[in-house]
Amino acid sequence: MDDLDALYDQLDAYADSIRAKDRLIEQQASRIAGLEAARIAYASEFPPDAEGLPDVGNIHANIRLLKSDLAALRSDIEAQIQLTREAMAIASAYRATLLDIAEQDTVEMALDPTWAQRVALVALSQKESK
Repeated sequence: MDDLDALYDQLDAYADSIRAKDRLIEQQASRIAGLEAARIAYASEFPPDAEGLPDVGNIHANIRLLKSDLAALRSDIEAQIQLTREAMAIASAYRATLLDIAEQDTVEMALDPTWAQRVALVALSQKESK
């Protein structure tokens, strides 16, 4: 009888081990299903494959392409910001020159030899920028 009890105890231990492994397998299966769903969700953000399905085979290539596009856009934006700053500096200089001219009275303009030169420089600068 002791041998039979020992055998039952051993079978119970195996059963407990199998139940624990079953729980682990269920957890891993659930995790895998979640990862597969995420992969399909990511892939669906990109153009489908040749069969019209989410292109799960090119997710990393698509992400690298997006990162490359983002870097190019950032570079373009930075260049546009720099051009805008330069244009604002030029506009500020024109404004200062025009305000200076507007503040002069007509008699002073007629007597100031540099007045015509300043007006001509502003006009030439505007013509060159077009």
